[in-house]
Amino acid sequence: MSFKGLPWDKLWHFLEYLGGGFLFARALGNTQPDHSLGQMIWVCVVLSSFFYGLTDEWHQSFVVGRTFSWGDLLADTLGGFVGGWIYGSTRFARSP
Repeated sequence: MSFKGLPWDKLWHFLEYLGGGFLFARALGNTQPDHSLGQMIWVCVVLSSFFYGLTDEWHQSFVVGRTFSWGDLLADTLGGFVGGWIYGSTRFARSP
């Protein structure tokens, strides 16, 4: 099923990368506990959302019928940011 061109296409990108950002932040928080909330979110956005989204969009440019979309990349990045922020804010709220 193709969602290309439909309004909820960006929502799906956002939700997928929200989950990915959350899980990436969780992994980062468990392996690098000394990171601040800002550092954690920054790493999540750059590595898990923007970089992965960029490579995914670049890959799509080689697939017949698919194109690179800056809007999709923006939705990916925002989703990863929100996912990382949700995990980070709950983690730091629990810290003594």
